[in-house]
Formats: sequence, structure tokens, C-alpha cells
Amino acid sequence: MSKRVLLVISSLNGGGAEMAVLRMLKAFNAVPDTSAHLITLSQKNDYGNVDPTKVTMLPVASSKSLDSFFKRGKVIYLLKQAIANIEQEHGAFDVIFSHLEVTNAIVAAAGFTCPVFYVHHNSIQQELLCEKSRGPFKYFKLKQRLKALKNKDVICVSQGSASEFTLPWLPVKSCQVIYNPFDAQEIIAQSQQGENPFPNQPYLLHVGRFGRAKRHDRLFEAFAQLTGPEILVLLIKQSNKLTKLIKKYGLEHRVVVAGFQSNPYRYMKHARCVVLSSDYEGLPNVMVESLLIGTPFIANDCPNGPKEILADWQPDWLAVAGSGEDLARKLADFLRQPAPQFSWPKANLFSPEHSANAYLALIS
Repeated sequence: MSKRVLLVISSLNGGGAEMAVLRMLKAFNAVPDTSAHLITLSQKNDYGNVDPTKVTMLPVASSKSLDSFFKRGKVIYLLKQAIANIEQEHGAFDVIFSHLEVTNAIVAAAGFTCPVFYVHHNSIQQELLCEKSRGPFKYFKLKQRLKALKNKDVICVSQGSASEFTLPWLPVKSCQVIYNPFDAQEIIAQSQQGENPFPNQPYLLHVGRFGRAKRHDRLFEAFAQLTGPEILVLLIKQSNKLTKLIKKYGLEHRVVVAGFQSNPYRYMKHARCVVLSSDYEGLPNVMVESLLIGTPFIANDCPNGPKEILADWQPDWLAVAGSGEDLARKLADFLRQPAPQFSWPKANLFSPEHSANAYLALIS
């Protein structure tokens, strides 16, 4: 019996969750007798052309504050209208998978009658701590969004993230763990497209949004302590705040801001290693991609993700959580050794087939 699947996310902003949703869309459509469609709640798109037969973008210019008092009603109306149009042409959806907090709040308020699963990509406790440091309004706003998951069916992208759903103010109906999908063959093929972007300069690579949780201050603190010939390449959008932070650590001539790249894998392939300095993660996609390509990573052992991905394999690649000094020490130790050759033992758990079948099993 054929299955009709709908994925919903706030935008296609250049982040890990957004890339995971695009991969999930492709994985579903590769399963026999399964058809999937994606709706984004705004026009924001860093990933270029998308298939209009599989992706619908609502006519909302900005992805900011989609669930605010002034926007929520309009966004819900547009979402229901888009779903009705798709269902009229292709048939009713059997299930909806909603991704990220803003989307979850909107989808929960819409009151759909078909089964809905809410996919959580981050750490509840660490996100709340981060927002609390930014002020009571930010904290309250995030907590209200999270409460949309109350008594709902939740999917988490890591065991660490799922372990947090024991909070007394956030009881959920069910909680499953399904890893994000990664097409190893496609990622490796893309990594081989084009030449080494820095053929005459060894480099370390960091991929991630410029935000508080990613702790670029810690990354620069650690890199400033290294004395080797390597430069640090950032696949991040340029901004005044980023430029000021680089100058603060005196790294203007050792850090290259290469901007957002739709194909970061060419950069990963030729890097000495990929570096992660976050305070927390849900499941860091960049680490999985790096391992599939065969490039090592050095990461702070932050909550949710790094240790779960490694599973006691290569423990020397993890630095003490929250320590820029230990991150620098791990990087220095790693760079003194020849480039390692390895095969990651958990790769099969992150395959598109494994993820798609795990999702579809929820509605069988």
C-alpha cells in the first residue's frame, strides 16, 4: 500500500536540520510505493534550485518570528491551503513530520487530523540555558515553543537529545530516536568535484552558523595557541561580528572566511581535520559527513552528539567539554601525527535507507 509523506520546516536556511530534511525527502522518495513532499514556511533558501514538484515554499519572505501573534494565523492558513492544493492533485497525506521548534509550534496549533510526528534536532536544556543568558523574553519564547511538544509523538535525532524528554513540564506521548540520513556515495562523489581549494596551504576546517552555541570564541582561542603552518577555513557567512571576533584573537592573517558553500565536502576532503567547538549539539551533521569522507575531526565533547557518533572509537579526537585549552592541546597532538586512514564502524546506522525505513515503520 502506497504511503504519502509530508515534511514541514520553517526554511531552507543553510543549517544541519535543513540539509537533513532535504536528504530525508530524497530518501523517502527512493522507497518503493512511497511519495514525499516538503513544505517550507518561508522563501528563505540557501540551497539553490529545488524541485517544484516535490517542494512548496509558502509566499512568506522572512523566516523570522513565523509563530508570532501577528504572523501565526497567516502562516497556518497558507500551510493548510498549500496542503489542500497538493492533496487535491496527489491524494491525502498519511503522515506529517514537522522539523524545528518554530515549525513544531505552528503545526501543533494547526490541529491536523492525520498522524503528526515532531522532530527535535537540539538539546532542550542547553538551548534554554543559552536563551536564558540572552534575557527572560528569549527564554520564555523558546519554552513556549517547546511546550508545543506536550503529549505529542516526538522523534529525536540522537539518544542524548531523547534523554532530556523527562522534564515534568514537558511530558510527551512517545519519543523515538532516528538518526539523520546521509548518502555516503553522494557525499563522497561531491567531495571529489573540483580541486583542492587551498592547494598550497594546509588547513583546518570549521562548518557551522555563526551563533552563540557554536562558540567561535573558543575555536579562535584554541587555534591562536597553535604554531604550525595551518590556516583555519570557516564555511560561514561573513559578518561584522565575525570579523571583530577574528581580530580580537589576532587571527586576521590565519583565518579565511569562505562563506556558505552548497558543496562543503570538497573543503572537507582536503582539510587536515574538521573542528567542532560547540557548547551543545543535537546531532552534528558535519561530523558524520567528515567521517564518511574519511577526514578526521577534533571536537569538544559537548552534550549530545560527538561521543554518540564515535561510540568509544577514537576517543583522542574528543576534547574536554567547554575547554578551549584542551581543544588546542588535542589539535596540536593530532597535527603532529601523520594523517590517519580509517573506516568508521557506525556508518550503516546513518544510511538513507535505515532512516527512511525507521520513519515509515512509525506509521505501518
